[in-house]
Amino acid sequence: MRLRDLQPCRFRSLTFDMFRCHEDPSAPGSSAGSHLDERAKEIIGKVREFFIELKRQLGDEASGTIFNSPAQLTALACGVSAPTVRSCTRRGSISNPQRRDRRRNRKQLAEAVVRKYGNEWGEIVRHLIHGKLRQEADVTTEGIRAELQEAHPSFKMSHCTFYYFLRGLGFSYKINRGQRIIFERPDLVEKRAAYLFAVEQARSRGSCLVFMDETWVFDGMTKKRGWNDNSIPLFAPASTFQEYSYGKTAAKNKGRRAIVIGAITEEGPVPGCTKILVSGYREADDDYHRDMDHVVFEDWVREAIPRMRIVAAGRPLALILDNAPYHSRQLEKIPNRSSKKAEIEGYLRAHNVTVGSNATKNDLLEELRHFIASRGGIDALRSYAVDTICGEHGIAVIRLPPYHCILNPIEMCWSQMKAHLCRVGKPGDTLELVRAFLTGSVYAIERKF
Repeated sequence: MRLRDLQPCRFRSLTFDMFRCHEDPSAPGSSAGSHLDERAKEIIGKVREFFIELKRQLGDEASGTIFNSPAQLTALACGVSAPTVRSCTRRGSISNPQRRDRRRNRKQLAEAVVRKYGNEWGEIVRHLIHGKLRQEADVTTEGIRAELQEAHPSFKMSHCTFYYFLRGLGFSYKINRGQRIIFERPDLVEKRAAYLFAVEQARSRGSCLVFMDETWVFDGMTKKRGWNDNSIPLFAPASTFQEYSYGKTAAKNKGRRAIVIGAITEEGPVPGCTKILVSGYREADDDYHRDMDHVVFEDWVREAIPRMRIVAAGRPLALILDNAPYHSRQLEKIPNRSSKKAEIEGYLRAHNVTVGSNATKNDLLEELRHFIASRGGIDALRSYAVDTICGEHGIAVIRLPPYHCILNPIEMCWSQMKAHLCRVGKPGDTLELVRAFLTGSVYAIERKF
């Protein structure tokens, strides 16, 4: 008989004593000291939630019946004691899904630990760790925790709690790249400030800023990551692969490569400036700079200048580029300490500096130092081929600070371009096909602008 078919007079006559004979004293949870796993507790919690909802649906009719006591009814249904039911379903138990989710969320756990200990220990721990980092010392959670316990007897965090405390403070364990050290070097800070000032000045003059850069594409470009069916075993029968597939072919990391040179403005890519040069066979990790030289780059600049002027529409032009060697070919190399004596002497004589016939190399280096200082420093003396080419057309050249490719917005364009090629590409695509995809994409983008 189904429960909903019971008449009120029928279920009012039901009592707990009628079911006592069906209790199993050996069932888990029926005796003191018994243990229930988390799954059993979850089931008990769901059964109690069912009987609570049933009591709510019955309303006043549940009064005076066994349905008015969800906990006892749950104990009877699950074969456990009423105290066990209350223990399994009290606040914070496994049957509370929200509580369970909070336990499993590492980010929330870290935040909770910081809320508890942050005011007291946050700055102490941070300064201790940074003191060790400043000394280039090895930092481990156990080592830091031991030092804190020795220096502060009131420090009582366990190893696990301390780990989450560090995560909550913003620390993470990953490869040391030293980027902050590089970016905050005094010489780079000065060059970054000079670059930002030059860009600000160019914008104040109403200049058209052109950002250029190079990147590479491979034949057979495709995504390295994707959805895989892990339910198919490694050595599955042929019938499985007749019904399903082998999955996508692994992306390769070497092959023929093409160098892509392009330029963009704030309005979009400069039409006709994107050039694709097929290079040799390379590994993915090889630097594409070895496939470029100043001849190719300077020819590209000469071809691109008329197209840049069209985009500028009468505005002054400023070309922004990085410090790649082929961007910075010097028309006249300035000697340094590693240069030969004859080279230093020839450079000084070419600039009308009197050199004694018996002068030693150290004497020549001292004369060279004075000469460079009198001309405003080495940066003022350097003369680059690209600057000369652009200067003939009234175009200013602004160079990015070293290690600051993040300041070049064309990098984001390259990222989107490669992501698109990986989405549409297949492992068997030839470089010519990849080049066609790329050309079509660039043409479609240029038409939008």
